[in-house]
Order: sequence, then structure tokens, then C-alpha cells
Amino acid sequence: MKKRGINVAALAIACVFVVTVIAFSACIYSDYDSGLKAATAKFEKISARTAEASGMFQSGSRGFLTLFNSAVGSPEIFQSIKLEIDGNEVYKYPAQDEAQSSVFVKSFSTRIVGGDGADIRINANIYTVAPAIIFYRARIAFIVILAGTLSAGLLLMYLYLNSSQDDGDVDFKKTKIDDDFGESLFDEESVQEGSEPEDETKADGGEPEQETEPQAQAEQAQEQEQESKVDFNPLENAYADQQAELPETGGQEAAAVSLGEGQGLFSPASGFGWESYLDARLESELIRAASSEQDLALAIIKIPGMTKESPYYGNVCQVLLDFFQFKDFLFEFKEDGFAAIIQGKDVDQALQSAQVLHSNLKGALTAAGQSENPQIGISSRSLRLITAERLKNEAEQALLHAADDPASPIIAFRVNPEKYRRFISGQDEEEAEPQA
Repeated sequence: MKKRGINVAALAIACVFVVTVIAFSACIYSDYDSGLKAATAKFEKISARTAEASGMFQSGSRGFLTLFNSAVGSPEIFQSIKLEIDGNEVYKYPAQDEAQSSVFVKSFSTRIVGGDGADIRINANIYTVAPAIIFYRARIAFIVILAGTLSAGLLLMYLYLNSSQDDGDVDFKKTKIDDDFGESLFDEESVQEGSEPEDETKADGGEPEQETEPQAQAEQAQEQEQESKVDFNPLENAYADQQAELPETGGQEAAAVSLGEGQGLFSPASGFGWESYLDARLESELIRAASSEQDLALAIIKIPGMTKESPYYGNVCQVLLDFFQFKDFLFEFKEDGFAAIIQGKDVDQALQSAQVLHSNLKGALTAAGQSENPQIGISSRSLRLITAERLKNEAEQALLHAADDPASPIIAFRVNPEKYRRFISGQDEEEAEPQA
């Protein structure tokens, strides 16, 4: 029994070692494969944003470096990165050369000719697997192996204690047999001397003691063995109780999360997003459009005199949902309007879509017995690096012009990208002068 238990313990810990090493290697390989793709995509994005910045600003200017820093983002994914313009080093991370070659580092290099003819070179060493991830994986593997080793040690200790108790019982029985044999010799000598051993035995109760004491001692040994088992089981029971409590705690946390999400991202009145969520979603879509070099437009629709309690409010919402298809890009805007994010369309394409939408809204209002004329203001990114707040302000200004001119209920804010670049460049220079 003891030998079989040792074999089981050895096999269990060996299986734990093998499975842990295989799992650790598989996770690192998976992280390396995905990290290599992510590193390539990151460097391509930095190169594209740098080329775009060089076309908008003078190479090495404040605006250029601001866009370059935005493209680089968090420097922890880089082992090192360096930007040189016409042979002059203008950006370097880390400050001192401490980079060492590693299997988990991918090197990239590119050369860009700036809009002003500057020679721009970017050299980067990007982690395919960050050291923090390797440490995290190794820590988990160490904990699993340690737990397996401790479990095997406890099992071996348990087997050793049981075998020690069995050996003690055998020695006790041998000693008792020897004592009984000595007593029997003494009884034989008494008989030869002519004494009355039967009476003495009966009077002293020798024979009942010889029969009862081994039984009592055997029962005591069994009780000790049971006590040792009882002392060991509470450890397992306490561990099982802790494991049983974990799902309950996880369930409470999951319930808390579900309650937090249960507040809803969409307004129950219209089924569209709350107005307070518009800026965050618009900012996110602008970043995505800029990274993929796509255009994006924002349309603000206003129905004069409409409120959420108006009987035709639901009809207007349905027309908007049928037209845009996705309620994720529709938001309430003030009491009498809505805002729509239009992906992949420039100002001219958004203007054409707005004309169709205006006709649909006008038809729905007429069918509901209303004479209000919908008003729509449009603004687009137009390949600019623009904030959500500015794009929304432009759309609101276009909407104000639409309200002032009843003959033109649809107004689009059109921007000249070249003039806009010159305006931003001039603004940066003015801001930089006081600092100098």
C-alpha cells in the first residue's frame, strides 16, 4: 500500500510538471505570434502617422512632434525607438543605450521623405512578448508546480505517518506476547512448589487481565489511527470550503457587473444612445477613422417644436433607425434633435444621404399631421486630425445656418484642408512664441 501511494504521488507530480511546462510554452508561443503581428502593425502605424504629420507640419516642429508622440503612445512596448531628421536625433527612448538583443524583440527601420524634403529615419525595437507577460506566465507556472509539489509532499507525509503507526502496533503485540510467556513460566514454577496457582489466578484476576488488556490496547491503537485521520481531514475540508466559497464570490461580482451594465447605454424614450455618450463615442470613431485614413461625418437633425412626449416622436425615431440601420451610431441631441455618426463618407456623400433622410422625415411628419420642416447640419473630418468637440461645434454651426434659411434646411460645413493646415500651423507658432 505504501509503495503504491509513493508511485501515485510521483506520477502525479510528474504529470503536473509536464502539463505546466507544455502550457507555459504554448502560451509564450501564442503570445509571440500575436505580438509579432501587433509589433508590425504598430510600426506601420507610426510610419504612416509620421508621414502624415510631415505633410501637415514642418519636420521637427512642435506640431510634428506632438503627432509623433501620439502615434508612439505608451513606450513600454518598445525596447528602444529613435527618430532622426536630417541626421539629427530628435527623439530617443530610452535616454541611454541599454538595449540588448533578445528573441522576443523585433527590429524595424524605415526612411521617410517629409513634405518639406527632410530625411526622416525611424528605428525601433519592439517587444513581441513583453517582459511583464513572461514574468506573469512564469509566475503562474511556478505557483502550479509549487502547489503540485506541496500536495505530493503532504501525501507522502500522510503515507509515512500511517506506516509508522502500523509498525508501532506490531512491536506492541510482540512485547505483549513476550510478557505473557514470562508470566506463564512463573505460573509453572508455582505449580511445581505445590502452591495453588488456580486460586491465586482467580483471586488476582490474571487470566481476565491477559484477555482484556490486549483488546483495550488494540482499541486504543485504532482510536489513535482514527484521530490522526480526523486531524488530517479538516485541512482538506477547510480547503474545500474555501474553494466552494470562490464561485459564490465570483457570482456576486458578476452580479454587480451586470447591475452596473443594467443601467443601459440607450435611452428608453428613443432607443438611441444618451447625449452624454456622444463625445466619447465620436472621439473613438475619429481615432479609428484617422488610423485607417477614412473619412467620417457627423449629422445633427433637429425637428422644431418636437419633444419626447410628442405623439409622432416614435415615428421619427423609427425613420432614423430604418435609414442608419445601427442604433449604436445614433444619439439623442437636446430635446428636439438627434446626432448621427456617418462612417466612411465625406461631406458631399453625407449631404446626398441627408437629402434622402430629410425627405423621409418630412413624409413621416406629414403623415402624422405635422407641418414642421426638419433641419440638418453636417460636418466631416475631411482628412483632418480633429477633436470630437470641434467636429460637433461645426455641425451645430451648420445647423444654426439651416435654421436661419428656411429655403435650405440642409447645411454642410465644408473646410479647405490646406487653409486648415495653415491655420493650425499659424496657431501653433503663436502659442509657441510666449513660451520662447
